[in-house]
Amino acid sequence: MRDWVVTPDFPEKGSTIVYTMTDGSTITETVFKRAPAAHHYVYGYLPPMPIFEFWQGNLFYSATPDGRTEVTWR
Repeated sequence: MRDWVVTPDFPEKGSTIVYTMTDGSTITETVFKRAPAAHHYVYGYLPPMPIFEFWQGNLFYSATPDGRTEVTWR
């Protein structure tokens, strides 16, 4: 990846990150759903990634006892 541009409201629903790859192609990550109280959001990549017609993931954030943040991706 060479660069990325994030909308100011990220990671709110409808916000995006546009990634520019080293070959000049771009991939847009869009937040479809966000549940702030649960520290969870659902995102997808549009247009599709080259090897997938559609890619969607879920990120879950939680605090650890030592004050760090744990991220679980599904």
